[in-house]
Amino acid sequence: MVGFSIDPTIFRCTAEVFAAELVEAGMPGVGQGRYYLMPAGLTFLQKAALQEVYPFSQLPARRKYRYSGDDCPTAMAFLGNFIRWATFCEKYREKHCEMAIKIVRQVAEKNRA
Repeated sequence: MVGFSIDPTIFRCTAEVFAAELVEAGMPGVGQGRYYLMPAGLTFLQKAALQEVYPFSQLPARRKYRYSGDDCPTAMAFLGNFIRWATFCEKYREKHCEMAIKIVRQVAEKNRA
């Protein structure tokens, strides 16, 4: 897997749109991977905390535990602009990398602000 971030001040589209356009242009396995933010991706954490299930809630603590992506604002902001290419692997050769560079460049130029 390989990943990169886009600067939202440079592009007039979101990372989600950028990733979708990479797929349309021929790069399989491209997406955002926002689920990498564990509190947001693992909703069972919040459910278990609300039900006070150990160890996701520390009984008999007085405070209620909660888990959400909002608890990790820096990671959430990072993943909002992050694009990952999950199918990139050791089977790719230089010509494949050059094709990917060309596709990323085309999508970037199309969406440059």
